[in-house]
Amino acid sequence: MKIENYEGLYSIYPDGRVWSIRNSIFRKSNTGKRGYPYVTLHNNGSRKTCKIHRLVAKAFIPNPESKPEVNHINGIKTDNRVENLEWVTVKENHGHAARTGLRAVGERSGMAKLTEPKVREIKKLYASGGYFLRELAVLFGVGKSTISYITKGERWGHLK
Repeated sequence: MKIENYEGLYSIYPDGRVWSIRNSIFRKSNTGKRGYPYVTLHNNGSRKTCKIHRLVAKAFIPNPESKPEVNHINGIKTDNRVENLEWVTVKENHGHAARTGLRAVGERSGMAKLTEPKVREIKKLYASGGYFLRELAVLFGVGKSTISYITKGERWGHLK
């Protein structure tokens, strides 16, 4: 399949291999800092680094909702087969990473000031109607905005 802006120069295969038409070879990929394979493509004296999963998605997967990110369904960044990729929103991508353990949430994040039992207690106390956000913030030693995010489910939303 043709690569947009590189027609006649390169082709992308459904398994993520990139073919150089001019040199009649498969381009060697490199791996970036975050573990995503990429290739450098050349056109009219300029070059561009392209992540392989995005090239595959653009070539083979319709994106009628114009979602901005490409998710690896099985969580393996080097598995760039078309059947392992899907267009997603940022929120969908983060949710997938949290559900599959690819992204640490809650206490596992290393940045949490609260524990899961404390967050459950905050939710319980707030739901009882006996506490204001400010009171809970003082009681648990965090900011009022943290309590607000917890009670709205914007943080620690994985806890019931």
